[in-house]
Amino acid sequence: MEMVREQMTEGSMDDALSDGMTTGDPFSVFQTCDLTVMTDASVPRADPKWPLLRDEPGFFLQMDGEHFRKQPEPNQRQNFPETWVWMDVNTGDSDRMQIPLPVPDSITTWTASAFVMSENLGLGLTEKPAELTVFQDFFLSLNLPAYVIRGEELVLEVVLFNYLQEELEVTVIVAESDAFEFMFPDGDAVAMASVRRLLVEPEGGATVLVPIRPLVLGDVPVAVKAVSSAAADFVRTTVLVKVGGGTKHSAKVFTPRLL
Repeated sequence: MEMVREQMTEGSMDDALSDGMTTGDPFSVFQTCDLTVMTDASVPRADPKWPLLRDEPGFFLQMDGEHFRKQPEPNQRQNFPETWVWMDVNTGDSDRMQIPLPVPDSITTWTASAFVMSENLGLGLTEKPAELTVFQDFFLSLNLPAYVIRGEELVLEVVLFNYLQEELEVTVIVAESDAFEFMFPDGDAVAMASVRRLLVEPEGGATVLVPIRPLVLGDVPVAVKAVSSAAADFVRTTVLVKVGGGTKHSAKVFTPRLL
């Protein structure tokens, strides 16, 4: 908690983030009730209304009397699937096929394998899996739990990675939302709870901790932007808030009476 307090008292900004979200689509209702749905029917899932940064598509920051040059808006990364491609295709008489696919936003290395079935040749497997690495020189990563219980406090752990050959002065901005509130350790208040400023060493990393308390059930959208004079990153994701409580079991033991 001492680390959180130190980060929250470092600097402030005049511009913040705003907007909110709504839930209530069938998918969110099932998730909130902790129900698993197995159906071939269409279960609509509404996209959350993401908080927006005010100065889009580019924005202007001032630090220690020096102005950052205006940066183009970073690509919004919000597609982080655990698996990417799972499909079957008919290649016909050809032994090759090209399938254009958008690459997910995860900074990772994807490993792909395949097998083929033929009436004439039988079963065939790839000799060696193919690999595709997705990378950028500066990016942020959000460490979030799978879910939280309503009323619990959550610390947003924003991890910054700088693979550039220069030290970066980075501003981390967490978008404000009606779906959660920022927490202040020991009742302390800061000028701008959603903004942190820090230095990230070349070929190094740093961590920013932002405590919040969700106010609604279902998928709560979280949007975080990290900006410097040389690079920027923008991540949108959600954290699931469930109803508290659990199943209780009770048993009674009856002892027969001897007559």
